[in-house]
Amino acid sequence: MRTADRYVVAIDTFLTASSSRADVVLPAAGWAEKDGTTTNLEGRVTGVSRRVVPKGTSRPDWMIAAEILSLLGHDSGVTSLSDVADLMERSVPGWTGILAAAGAGSDGEMLASDHAPVRASAVAAPVRNSYEFRVVMSRRLWDRAVRTAHSPALAGLAGEPGMWLHPTDLERVGAPAGAAVRVSNAHASSVVRVRASSAVPRGCALVPFNLGDPDLRDLVRRSDAVTDVRIESI
Repeated sequence: MRTADRYVVAIDTFLTASSSRADVVLPAAGWAEKDGTTTNLEGRVTGVSRRVVPKGTSRPDWMIAAEILSLLGHDSGVTSLSDVADLMERSVPGWTGILAAAGAGSDGEMLASDHAPVRASAVAAPVRNSYEFRVVMSRRLWDRAVRTAHSPALAGLAGEPGMWLHPTDLERVGAPAGAAVRVSNAHASSVVRVRASSAVPRGCALVPFNLGDPDLRDLVRRSDAVTDVRIESI
C-alpha cells in the first residue's frame, strides 16, 4: 500500500488482512509476552506480567516505537518500561501513581476523571409475543478471536456456532438438537443449528458471539430495546 514516497509500517502480533497490505510488518509481542498494564472500558487499569517468552524476533510495541524514533533521528528518552510509565504519568491526566497502585491490587486501579459518570437510561422491554423467542447474545471464554484462532493449543476450544434453547422449547419448535432451523425477524433471516441446554430460560435463545458463520448479528439493531426472533423447523 505504497503512496508516492510514503510507506505503511504495521506493528502486529499476527499477519492480518490489513497488516499484510503494509510495506513493512514488524512483529509485536502479545499480551502474555510482555509486562505492562491494560485499561478496560470503565477506566480500570490492571497490571500485566509476562508469562510466555516472545517468539522469534517479536518485541513489546513500545520497544519497536522507541527504536523507530531513534532510527529517524529522534530521542524518545524511553529505554525501559519504567520510562514509559514516567512519561504517561507526566502526559496522561489521571495517570499519576496508577502503575504502582495497579500492580499492588488484583482488582486494578481506577483512573481519575473530570467527567461525570455515564448513567444508563432506563429502558422498558416490550412484552414478548408468545410465538417468538427473545435473543441473548454474549461472549464465551473461548471464541474465534484472532489470537485464539492462531494458537494450535487454543483453537479447538472455541466450539461450533449455534443457537441454544431450553429442551422444552426445542419440542415446541419441532426440531431435534443439532438440526438446522430458520431464525428470522423484521431485519434479517438466517439458518443456524439449534442445540439444547436446560440452563437457558424458556422463551429465550442464547447465541454465543464470534463463533463463526452463521453470524446472527444482522438480526440485532442498536435502536431496539430487545431482539425477538421467530424460529422455524426446516
